[in-house]
Amino acid sequence: MIIDKLERDFLELVAVSIDYPCRLMNRLGCSNRSAYRLIEKLISDGYIRKHKKDNLCSLRITKKGQSILLKENPERFEKFMEKRRYCKSEVVKRLRWHRIASTYTSMRNAEVGIFLDEKPNLFSKTGTDSASIDKAFFYSAVEIKDLGPECTKIKFSRAVGIMLCPNEVGFIVYNTDNSLMKWSSRAEQRLYGVLTGILLNNSVQVNDFAGIMIGNNMGTALTQLLSSGGVKNCFFKVDNTFNEFYYIPEDNDGDVLLRLLTNYEKRRKIRDMVMQSFRITNNMLPFASDGVDSEERATLLAYEFDMEKIRKFKSGIEMFEEPGIVICFDFQREVLAKYFGKLARIVTLSRELVAKELDVWNEK
Repeated sequence: MIIDKLERDFLELVAVSIDYPCRLMNRLGCSNRSAYRLIEKLISDGYIRKHKKDNLCSLRITKKGQSILLKENPERFEKFMEKRRYCKSEVVKRLRWHRIASTYTSMRNAEVGIFLDEKPNLFSKTGTDSASIDKAFFYSAVEIKDLGPECTKIKFSRAVGIMLCPNEVGFIVYNTDNSLMKWSSRAEQRLYGVLTGILLNNSVQVNDFAGIMIGNNMGTALTQLLSSGGVKNCFFKVDNTFNEFYYIPEDNDGDVLLRLLTNYEKRRKIRDMVMQSFRITNNMLPFASDGVDSEERATLLAYEFDMEKIRKFKSGIEMFEEPGIVICFDFQREVLAKYFGKLARIVTLSRELVAKELDVWNEK
């Protein structure tokens, strides 16, 4: 019998992820040694098993593990157990499941609801007449496609799911792992339209969908920013598909950033605090910026890492030959310094400053 809460939480995560990559064991909120012991115990107790093929090592729930979860909460796990039948061993299909597992882990760490029984039933044939979004919820692409024929229009989208937040805020979520994904702006815009219609049928209003790109680390963010789409223009590039497109690394820093993006009020408070701390005043510059500092230098608040905004700011200071100031978190500094070069001065926010407002920034 499983007693430890961390063991139960991880078993649930493996269950909903279908095929959970072993490389994510350092994302469980404990040390690598503790995570290794946890996994070994669950394997020895017969709740999960290792699956290794084509140099991909993952964890899958066993029938014994399934029976425990289904007995305790069938509403939460029945559909996920059914989907296990479709988890094939082909490399491409397993990698898709791994990207969803990575996204589930980031969402869980950011306290975003991922389980079926804790969020409104928006993407099933039975559906619901109306829904209330009182906290952040994530719906995977697998769940969305349960709606059936209505979702055939979005089959070419690369999204791993959507996140819905209070204050009519919504995000379409992608997971690029450590490389560039194939990309079609037209397909992603079509997804935007289909989702808006489905949500309106359930009385859920989203003012405007933004994009979120999850990647292995901040080094991958630089790859996304510098991409021109490849020779055939079929790979990802920042291309106005979304008015806002945020990048989040797959680590503790990214978890905090994701948590910030889900909270409209805290985002507003931190912005006001940064504007006051750096004496930034509004100014109608002819390119994307957040204003100017006391020396009349164009200033960008880049700590949310909106790739679209960052790209436009760089284009603006290049075109108008204006010196720039870029304000970011310390873990983003190196990437932004490489991206802007001598065009802008990079200024970092202290973790203590953010911790005071969020109460979630762990000093590690």
